[in-house]
Amino acid sequence: MVNIKERIEELGVMSIWQDSVITNEIISNQYTSPIPLKIIEFGAGNAGWCVFMTEVLDPLPEVYAWENFEHTTYLPAVNDSLSVYHHSGLTRNKQELMSMIDTRITDHNIEIVEEDAEDSAGWFKNNPGPYDVIRLDCMDEMDRILNVLDCAITYLKPDGLLLVDDIEPQTTINRFRAAMSYVDSSRLHLVYVGATEAIFQKPGSTPIDIDAVKDATANIMSSHVVNYVIDVPYLRFKWKHDG
Repeated sequence: MVNIKERIEELGVMSIWQDSVITNEIISNQYTSPIPLKIIEFGAGNAGWCVFMTEVLDPLPEVYAWENFEHTTYLPAVNDSLSVYHHSGLTRNKQELMSMIDTRITDHNIEIVEEDAEDSAGWFKNNPGPYDVIRLDCMDEMDRILNVLDCAITYLKPDGLLLVDDIEPQTTINRFRAAMSYVDSSRLHLVYVGATEAIFQKPGSTPIDIDAVKDATANIMSSHVVNYVIDVPYLRFKWKHDG
């Protein structure tokens, strides 16, 4: 049996593996249809999160992994099983990165979209979806983030989930500011916020079954030293864990 913690760390999905487990549980609980999910990740990097989604969701989802590889640099992490990617000029070894991704996505139903997330409006016109899950894991500039979120919200299903990674203010303040501006204007509801990732829904969406998520992830809560706050108007639920 695959150790999910080890697999998450091997793929380099997130720095906090518990967030990966919880967000996956929320996605799995929200969608029980036999129809494959349509998923987009903007800023796919090494495609680790996309691969993880195809390994844990059933049926096999249809995944679009967006990455502008001309602005991606590959650096070996301290742990040889992990990879760290930084957006800082032209990549030093795009060929090696692409080879890794090609190997990873074989038989995983993942399509690489080698474009900048900011150019997604034109792509969406030809691929309108709608999409069940859209994840943002790129960009630091406020205007650019808002442009991508506008497109994401437009093409997200009524009950769809919008994920924003590295949302903690000390890491990427503008992702936090941009996402919360949609909450303030009632265009999105905050469903979950963990150590590094948050999940949002459109107003009127089918509420997340919070109790089911808590039950399924109770075994990791005691070791996940972060604060969880879920305060959605239609759920009126707060969840805090102080570790």
